[in-house]
Amino acid sequence: MTDPLAAPSRPRPHEPDHGHGHGMFIVKRLASAWGHRPCGTDKEVWAEFTA
Repeated sequence: MTDPLAAPSRPRPHEPDHGHGHGMFIVKRLASAWGHRPCGTDKEVWAEFTA
């Protein structure tokens, strides 16, 4: 997936009462590896999942 923000993606502290902002928290918990890399003026966020 691409993200129009150039800043590195970072999981936020988990706050169950918030209705948004849980994506990177979930990715961090489920992925065996994840990161980001430049993609033009955006950044690309990637994740690897094991079965």
